[in-house]
Amino acid sequence: MKIESNDCPIRQVFKQGYFVIPRFQRPYSWDREQVEEFWADTISEKPEQYFIGSMVFFKLGEDTEDIAVVDGQQRLTTIVTSLCALRDVMSEHGLLALANGLHNIIEKKDVNDRPRFCLKTESSYPFFQECILQKVPQKKDVPAREEEERLRAAYEYAVGRMRQDLEGIKTSSTIKKDGIPGKVEEYLIAVRERLLGLKVIFVLVDNEEDAYTIFETLNTRGKDLRTVDLVKTHFARHLRPENDDVDTLKDRWNPLMEIILSSDASIDPDSFMLHWWLSREDYTTQKMLFKKFRRLVTRENANAVLNSLKADAARYRAILEPVSRRWIGDHGPIKRSLEGFLALGVEQQLPMVFSLIRELDGSGLQPTAVVAALRVIENFHFLGSSITARRSSGGTSMMYASHARGLFRAPTRHAKQKQLSDLKAKLRDRMPTLDEVRLGFNELRFSKNFTKQKKLVRYLLEEFDTTLAPGRPADYSRMTIEHLAPQSGRGLGGDHVASIGNLMLVPATINNNELTNKSFEAKKAILKKRNVPLDPIVSGAATWGAVQIRQRTKWMADQAHGKIWAIK
Repeated sequence: MKIESNDCPIRQVFKQGYFVIPRFQRPYSWDREQVEEFWADTISEKPEQYFIGSMVFFKLGEDTEDIAVVDGQQRLTTIVTSLCALRDVMSEHGLLALANGLHNIIEKKDVNDRPRFCLKTESSYPFFQECILQKVPQKKDVPAREEEERLRAAYEYAVGRMRQDLEGIKTSSTIKKDGIPGKVEEYLIAVRERLLGLKVIFVLVDNEEDAYTIFETLNTRGKDLRTVDLVKTHFARHLRPENDDVDTLKDRWNPLMEIILSSDASIDPDSFMLHWWLSREDYTTQKMLFKKFRRLVTRENANAVLNSLKADAARYRAILEPVSRRWIGDHGPIKRSLEGFLALGVEQQLPMVFSLIRELDGSGLQPTAVVAALRVIENFHFLGSSITARRSSGGTSMMYASHARGLFRAPTRHAKQKQLSDLKAKLRDRMPTLDEVRLGFNELRFSKNFTKQKKLVRYLLEEFDTTLAPGRPADYSRMTIEHLAPQSGRGLGGDHVASIGNLMLVPATINNNELTNKSFEAKKAILKKRNVPLDPIVSGAATWGAVQIRQRTKWMADQAHGKIWAIK
């Protein structure tokens, strides 16, 4: 497979040949919002350069200048449409030399000296060719189909935006009347240079089969769509080395990515970028994140932002892989909460946790404050997400991001503590009722036949064990889940045996060697002899069956709601 891949501006792309969008490709589908976003990114924000990703093409033959578009048709069509709109606005203002020069890109002569348009879209023929590409439109009334209406709307939006900007120049009180024509020409040239200066990775292969292989590989692996790659490219424009033998970005970017990618937790770099942003800046989505980064990172602050990303990469890894960091002394409970979040399988809280760990490292908050805040969040998600299975709320995610940002920006420790107090109050108001918790506990199961909730059940039992014997050192990695009524026993259904009310943690050596196949009375005697803490229901029971299991399940739910996971 022969591949030509070049990082080049759009003006160089148009020099490669004549582009054809085959009829089997989907029609032009960008709506006003997408065109408006394109215009804002490329024109209104006035970037020095703007990277629009990769485009994949294949040659239609050795004896032709025609090149088929496999990936990039929406962007390429929008660019050509915008150039046609620019050409026509130039003509409106008497700038015929500029208009003709631009049209020479839109329509140019081939090797046989025949004029041809730079882009041919078969599905919109003849509308696109005769009503947009032509310097003087040949037809006014064309049967309107959805694709044609979208093309017309994209053209009219570009014309409208330029006319609006030009009206601002003409009515400006700071520009002398005789200087207006020069400012109009300057503006239109600037628009032309921004459009033709758009950066793209131009991928050209010899045949259609290879083109689609490349296209599918890129999209399957997400190479050209990943936020992290776009962010890296943006940094590269602002961190140019003073010496050709020094690659400043590589020397600093690679260690940053190594921290993330070498983790056993399989951390997604795009998620790191999003949660980093949400812990510091305004709320956004993954889809809009690169646009936000592009506005944030400038030549003046690129070094500082990159340094911040690198410093926070290790913190983010520690959140998702707590063993990657050494937690000692009063930091121990922090590790415990981080492991709890992993057991609960929740992610909404990550921006806030990110911000808390950053404050811990920067001495913005005392360890006790961080421990307390993490415990509040953990309690909320155990009862409010895992036990009652409440639906994930976008409002909750926005709330966390807001307080994470508030914590990051708060100027004093008192102000930071206020952010934590406000968050605590909001989470307390969202906690489930006792009836909801009881219902959730009734649905908890673990046995040989019910394994889906094993992590959650183990997390719950560890917390109960800690509450029953506070201060007692316990190595939970050496404990197993014991079924008080045995899984192999008769007389009880599988649901009762697997119920949370029938489960407790015991040292593995006792479970494997002493409790197997014993009656409840014998098990309880062994557990007391070995100083295993027992709750009041187990301790006070003379026999063990469905009634006692239901009673203990209810007691555990009440303890969870009113004591262990309460937010007070």
